[in-house]
Amino acid sequence: MPCSSDESKTEDEADGQPFGNYSSVSVQLMKSMGYQSGKGLGIEGQGMTGIIEASKQHGRRGLGLKVEGFEPSADVQWDFSKEQIDVAEEINWLPECTEDPPSLKELRQWPSEGAKKLTIDDETTFCDPKILQEILSSKCVFDSLEAEEMRRARTRSNPFETIRGGIFQNRAAMKMANIDAAFNFMFTDPKDEDGESLVA
Repeated sequence: MPCSSDESKTEDEADGQPFGNYSSVSVQLMKSMGYQSGKGLGIEGQGMTGIIEASKQHGRRGLGLKVEGFEPSADVQWDFSKEQIDVAEEINWLPECTEDPPSLKELRQWPSEGAKKLTIDDETTFCDPKILQEILSSKCVFDSLEAEEMRRARTRSNPFETIRGGIFQNRAAMKMANIDAAFNFMFTDPKDEDGESLVA
């Protein structure tokens, strides 16, 4: 039973064997049942002496089953000081294309037909092969998840999944409202070339 530092003082602390953040009542109760610091609870002092770890069981998997890639890492510590959150979104426009548009004849030569393709691991024309492989390997981790676990994970990771019947009708409306606010209300209060509102 955790308590304040004043309550956790026991006789063993005087002997150089503190019990940590445990109350004197719980320590005395354990000692009355034969507990000795550094020994287990067995009749011969055997047994584990460390703190019992919290259960890591997920869903209805078999007891002791560990899914690779989903075990929490004990050495990961989140540093909030390195996180930068900007309320005003930064807008990056695509550069204007200065090339002439392709002709109709050229466009008709672009499509090609072939056998059905079921993998994308070699689609590296427009992206770095290393990045593609890292993305595919990360997505493969979810193949071992049950359908219900996958739905819960998706709901937690995407805030738009929790909107449902909120102030906006659906997620698309929420995203449109976000675009409207980011681009100076171009949908709800459009302006002309002189900066005058087009809404009467």
